Amino acid sequence: MAVTGALRVPYGFSCLVSMTTGGGKSLITQTVAYQEKGLTIVIVPTVSLMMDQYRNARDIIKSNVDDEIFYHHSESSLQKFYECLEKKTARILFVSPESLIKNKELRERIQKANSEKYLKNLVVDEAHIIIEWGSSFRIDFQCLDALRKNLLQDNKDIRTFLLSATYRDETIR
Repeated sequence: MAVTGALRVPYGFSCLVSMTTGGGKSLITQTVAYQEKGLTIVIVPTVSLMMDQYRNARDIIKSNVDDEIFYHHSESSLQKFYECLEKKTARILFVSPESLIKNKELRERIQKANSEKYLKNLVVDEAHIIIEWGSSFRIDFQCLDALRKNLLQDNKDIRTFLLSATYRDETIR
């Protein structure tokens, strides 16, 4: 039901999905990334979670994953991703908020893809921590909204998905 709902989110809109662990949030990420040609950026709070999601996506998606599914953390190279982004074969990039905000070349390449309307989706996994842990925790999480607004200036069709297993109504009060 949640996957179907996510697929129906109109371009330019945001969606909050709260599901239990193991409920299918990764399936939402993979499905929206392959709904149409384009790039989905998945912002993940920890390297271990990033690697789990990356391996899971590669195991499930039956296509040329070496040219489509990527991850980046401080010890990995982005060169292959840049090449595939230029060829418009890159479909998913798993990345930390720090890499997305602080890596100037990555940000510039994403902005170029966005201006070409190749960027389709932003997915924030474990989105509840942005609110629950406050503005002093990992400042780059707080910068994601400004980055998103900047991207929307060139491309009003970007969809944003906020995924959480622990979101509760009282989280935002």
